Amino acid sequence: MTKNIMEITDLKKFYDNGATKALNGINLSIKEGEFVSIIGSSGSGKSTLLNMMGALDVPDSGKIVVDGINLTDTKDDLSKFRAEKIGFIFQLHNLIPNLSAIENVEIPLLGTSNTVSKEDDERAISILEKVGLGDRINQNPAKMSGGQRQRVAIARALINNPKIILADEPTGALDTKTSAVIMDLLKELHKQNNTTLIVVTHDPTVAQLADRIITVQDGQILEDN
Repeated sequence: MTKNIMEITDLKKFYDNGATKALNGINLSIKEGEFVSIIGSSGSGKSTLLNMMGALDVPDSGKIVVDGINLTDTKDDLSKFRAEKIGFIFQLHNLIPNLSAIENVEIPLLGTSNTVSKEDDERAISILEKVGLGDRINQNPAKMSGGQRQRVAIARALINNPKIILADEPTGALDTKTSAVIMDLLKELHKQNNTTLIVVTHDPTVAQLADRIITVQDGQILEDN
């Protein structure tokens, strides 16, 4: 039986001294290797929820346990958790424009020494080849199309072999055709590696690709199909 990789209990996050209830009592379990899409209108709380899952934000109350680590217990080193367990993909990819594709991909590997090993180089090249950019490893993102930049972002998310990929509107800035290519790639990588894939999207076509669609409204789960 597949175990839960994520368990969220009564998660709450308020802004503006409690006036804005971004998350208002979220309860959710996600299984290892599941592909889940989170949908909802703008301001529904879906991106806030994703940020909590990746320990980029802290709740006001409630509990979130990811792969056995309690993210609401501040004794754990959450930067280590993020580096080892989570791959992030953002709508605007957050690449550094004056670095090459391979240098951008290797950013999560840079420790205090600020250097990478030959093995790291080989792994980064292998992943760039896997996402169809083997011929562009030394090219800067500024000279790439939006779809190619998003592929670099996917490669960067995969470099640490994460258990979970969190993607916030990964196709939001792309045209329909490029969006389909990027989602096919993500689905393929998710299946090959049994990676848990959680995608926040406003695009129903993207949402329908998932095993499960969670609809968030006013900081609460409205539907879980």
